Formats: sequence, C-alpha cells, structure tokens
Amino acid sequence: MDLATLSTYFEKIFFYKQANGTYEHGPKDLITFFILAFLTFFLRQLMVGPVSNIWIKKVTKDKQLKFRHLMFQSNFRTLCIVVMICAMWNTPLLKRTIVPYLDFQFLKHIELSHGFTLGTKFIYLLQLSYISIILPNLHRLENGKGVYLMYLHHFVTAVVVLTSYYYYFDEFGVPIFFVNDMGVVLLYYGKIIRYLDHVKASKVMLCFLLFFYFALRGLAYPLHVVTAILQGPSVFPTPNGLVVFYAGIIIPLVVLEFMQIAWLLILLKMFYQLIFLKILPGDMRSDNEKLSQENKSNKNNENEDKNKMKNQEKQKNKNQNKKKNK
Repeated sequence: MDLATLSTYFEKIFFYKQANGTYEHGPKDLITFFILAFLTFFLRQLMVGPVSNIWIKKVTKDKQLKFRHLMFQSNFRTLCIVVMICAMWNTPLLKRTIVPYLDFQFLKHIELSHGFTLGTKFIYLLQLSYISIILPNLHRLENGKGVYLMYLHHFVTAVVVLTSYYYYFDEFGVPIFFVNDMGVVLLYYGKIIRYLDHVKASKVMLCFLLFFYFALRGLAYPLHVVTAILQGPSVFPTPNGLVVFYAGIIIPLVVLEFMQIAWLLILLKMFYQLIFLKILPGDMRSDNEKLSQENKSNKNNENEDKNKMKNQEKQKNKNQNKKKNK
C-alpha cells in the first residue's frame, strides 16, 4: 500500500471530503477530536512526568508544579505553531498572518470558506483538544485572582474557536490563533528559564518577549480585530448571522484584548525593574500576587532579625555597664 492510498483511506475514516477538495463538518470530527485529545493528554503526561524530571531538581519546590505544566504548554504550543505554518505555507493566510499591518488593502478580502483544508481542520481540532486538557488543571496552576482570569481567558478563547470553526471563518480565526500562540509560547519559555535560575538568559528572554509580545499582541492582534469589525456586515449580511458573529467573535476578542493590555503593562513593569532598577523580576502575570506576599513576608523576617540584633546589643551594653559598676 503506497502513501497516497494510505492517506485516502485515512481521509475516508476521519473526515468528510467534498468534491472541491475541501473538508466539511460531520460526526467524524468528534472521533478525530477525541483521538487528538487523547494524544494531547499523553503528551501532557510525558512532559509533566519523565521530561520534567530531568530538570526538576533545579526548581524550587513551590514552583515545581507550574514548571511541569509549563513544559507541556510550551511544547504543545510550539507544535501548534509548526502545524499552522505548514498548513498556511504557500497560501494567502501566511501573508495575512505575518504582515497584517504592512498590507491594509489585503485585509479587505476576508471571506467565509465553504470548507476547510486538511491542515486548517487539524489546527482547529488541536486548539480544542488543548483547551479541553488544560481547563481541568487551571485551579492547580494559578493563585488567588489569577485562576478566575485564566478561566475567563480560556473560556473566551473556546468561544472564538468554536464560532469560527462552525462558520468556516478560518481566514480570520487561524491568523488570530497564530498571533496568540507566538506571543504566549515566548512567555512560557521565559518562565521555564526563570525557574531554572538562568539569570542572564532570563534577561535576554524578557527583552525578546516584550518586543514580540508588543509586535504580535499589541499591533497585529488589534488590527485583526478591527478588520473583523469592519468586514462583519459584508461577511454576514443577514441580521441573525451578524448577531452571532459579534457575540461569538468580536465581543470575546475585545475582552481578550483588554486582558492582553493588562498583561503588557505587567511586562513593561518587569522590564523597567530589570533595566533601570537592576532587579530580576519574578514570575509573570498570575504569580504577581504570590510574589508580593512572599516579598512582604521576607521584609517582615528581615525586620524581626534587625530587632533581635538590636535587643542583643542592648543586653550586651547592660551587662557591660553592670560589670563596670561592680
């Protein structure tokens, strides 16, 4: 059996291929989704367990759980980026994703597809499998208010993925996924390097992260959102379709944009501490609350030590005075 016959057999089992060569939705998508979700779970167990054990001794105990999950998140997001680049290669999607702010005329030609390519369908199913695996573990990874923020972030992302998947709006959805994954994967690798106490590498990674985060999520992402807002009435001419489009895509993306602005401010604060105050910042986003509590406890311990030293000196002085008087 040659490769072409094998791929045709594979397509018949897992997908519905149309006459024009694209792939439509169907019950087989659920089978593919569950298989990908199982493989994602297997990858998570591999990264959280054996792979993380190679470096886990270098990580402090309070960060080991996050380090294990960051190993999974960073590698899976990297896999998604590779799949997206392969799926978009030699297609207009790659240009729309990489240089949206250099070609405004090009952005005006977004249309609904009548079916996905095989690569595009895999992109969506990978995104959904990741969300299904990461959501049950968020409460173990975040502290305080961070867990609610990350639940909101993943829920809104799931709404965007499902809406653009159902309406074949891949010309807008796939570039958004690529921009988000490229920004967040640098954040994950930055955290991993920080946990391993590579100080110089942490400084370099933070500078790269700030630059790419601003370029991708500060410039490219808002332009995609603005384009979707302007193109909505022409893409969805019916009132019902337009309501679904704004409720399922535009409003969630605007919510995500406010989150990204808040995270960008946190990164700018960390960059200021690193460059001007010469302080190596701690973890990013969700760990800020915990780190502030740790800093307060450390200051209290220092104050207690100083008070003990003062009391000891006073006692010594009193004893010396008593000896002199005798």
